[in-house]
Amino acid sequence: MEHDGRYLKIFFLVLTLWAGLFVIVPTLDYEPILTQGDHGRDLYCFKKTFEGATPYRDYWWQYGPLMPYYYSVFFKIFGVSIQSVLIGRAVLVFLSGMGIYALTALWMTRHGFYHGFLFLGQQTGFFLHV
Repeated sequence: MEHDGRYLKIFFLVLTLWAGLFVIVPTLDYEPILTQGDHGRDLYCFKKTFEGATPYRDYWWQYGPLMPYYYSVFFKIFGVSIQSVLIGRAVLVFLSGMGIYALTALWMTRHGFYHGFLFLGQQTGFFLHV
């Protein structure tokens, strides 16, 4: 059985994908009463970038320049709403978890799933400037 390692990696990859979806899908439900903090400034900046404004020059933005452009792409695809931003955040977290799995699975197959799942499971809050 020379292919056991390959099948084991495929199994843990699929397991990580399912665990990621299991952890991320509930975060797509938006409840304005339960949201933490005021995120209006972030949403305003994403919308201004979507409309063609430039961070730091046209509006105040204290974080790195990539995130307003990233979320404005999701505004373009899904429309201007908080759901678009939540989908963008879920995609970013999901791909990061898969990247952690892929990097760890190069050396430790079972630990790759464990580390990827830990990363996906500890994503709390609603901070859009990740």
